[in-house]
Amino acid sequence: MAVELSVENKETAKRRWVFVAIGILIAAAVPQFAVESVLFARVLSVAAVCLILWLSEATPPFVPSLLLWALIPLALGPLDAKLNFARAMTWAADPVLALFFGGFALGVAAEKFGVDREMIRYAFRVSGTSFYRLLLLVILITAFLSMWLSNIAAAALMIACLRPAFNGLSDGDLLRRTLLIGVALGADLGGMATPIGTGPNAVAIASLAGTVHVSFIGWMAFAFPL
Repeated sequence: MAVELSVENKETAKRRWVFVAIGILIAAAVPQFAVESVLFARVLSVAAVCLILWLSEATPPFVPSLLLWALIPLALGPLDAKLNFARAMTWAADPVLALFFGGFALGVAAEKFGVDREMIRYAFRVSGTSFYRLLLLVILITAFLSMWLSNIAAAALMIACLRPAFNGLSDGDLLRRTLLIGVALGADLGGMATPIGTGPNAVAIASLAGTVHVSFIGWMAFAFPL
């Protein structure tokens, strides 16, 4: 039975790759004939190829991103000097991306060493039988994690930690729904408190850099009380 499933999965994967390959060829070729501007046609082709890979999930999500960095200088660089290899590499080394990578690294470290699980255990231990105390602690823990990770990563970690508590509860159970809303609220609050909490914060700071310098502490002094 296991062998039959393995063969079936391989056949399914082969068929999917055939469809993905055909889609990539069509997406790369059609703009070359349908669009007059050579540069714009290549932009559409590159975007379509990456979009197909993302939507089909034929590759890990990071593969289209790396492919995008490679295709921009290779396909567009000869037509526009602003899109050459050196410029593409400066985008890859942007300080905003470095800040994001730092947050992702903290998220991986927190998951590896069980920081999130220990905090949830503490919340259940301290809250006792009080539902409102548990909800408040879940919101505060999620907000704290979201200040130093991305808010999406913080919410994902918290939901994973709460999953054992949801066993035996129906999808419409009040406790389940309330805690999930509490996680979302905490992630939103923590995401506003620091530049690393959510992507648009760092992008906003980078956009303002030419006119106003906003430091990490300066952002927290303004946003944390909110």
